[in-house]
Amino acid sequence: VYKRQIIGFLVFTAFLSGSLKIWAMYLIIAGAALIGAALGFVFKNPILIAGSSLMGSYLFVAGIGFFIKDIPSIMDIYNMIVNGNYKLTLAMYLYLGGVLLLTIVAIVVQCKFKPGPKTEEKENYDDEANKILAQYRSLDK
Repeated sequence: VYKRQIIGFLVFTAFLSGSLKIWAMYLIIAGAALIGAALGFVFKNPILIAGSSLMGSYLFVAGIGFFIKDIPSIMDIYNMIVNGNYKLTLAMYLYLGGVLLLTIVAIVVQCKFKPGPKTEEKENYDDEANKILAQYRSLDK
């Protein structure tokens, strides 16, 4: 749920923060959470892969930014937008580019190592293992 709320927060801060009231921000965040939840039920695996890739990439770059001190946090960016003194610096472009690049890499890695459907051989092995387990449990009784 947090990933979908963050998307709503980012949409609000990037495009609408100067023109709408605070209740509109909560409405947009709630709407993004509901839309994300509905999409999550329909497209479970792609949403999980994309969401975890985006969040992991952002947190990794934010962690680096914490030590570099040149890169503003998401709250710093929000405050800059609200105060009207928002300008993109090279560090912010690198920040956003790093998040985008790491997100793409993480999506590719997760798709490459995603387990495929069960094969018949694997299902037979699981059935045999369950039979052996059942026999073992019946000996304990």
